[in-house]
Amino acid sequence: SYLEFSPTFITEKTYKAIMCQRPFILYAGAYGLRQLRKMGFKTFAPYINEEYDECRDDIERMRMVADEIERLCNLPDDELKDLFYNHLFPVAIYNQTVLKKYQNQFTAKKWFPEIDSYFRYTANLDDIIQKELYK
Repeated sequence: SYLEFSPTFITEKTYKAIMCQRPFILYAGAYGLRQLRKMGFKTFAPYINEEYDECRDDIERMRMVADEIERLCNLPDDELKDLFYNHLFPVAIYNQTVLKKYQNQFTAKKWFPEIDSYFRYTANLDDIIQKELYK
């Protein structure tokens, strides 16, 4: 299935936005927002139209994201300020709390075990550092 062979991998760019309490629109593979919700995060619907997340066509999904960004940019300043402060920032604050609390659990092994099983190499960073220090 599309989800099995093309899972959306949440990158450091998304985690950075979450850690910095920034509302975001996720341009990634289809179902990226679904993956975030599965991990315990909230997304910004209904304040941001997130229908793009279900679109499997990359070009169409990009168009949908661009349309939503344009819609937000064209909001009157007072409406945009209300949207951010009263609706989006509370979600962003919640997401930061989730990330801080569960950051050690957000691993490929937990969320993508079928992918993780292909990677046999493991290394202990402390062991590598010790070897480098005592060469």
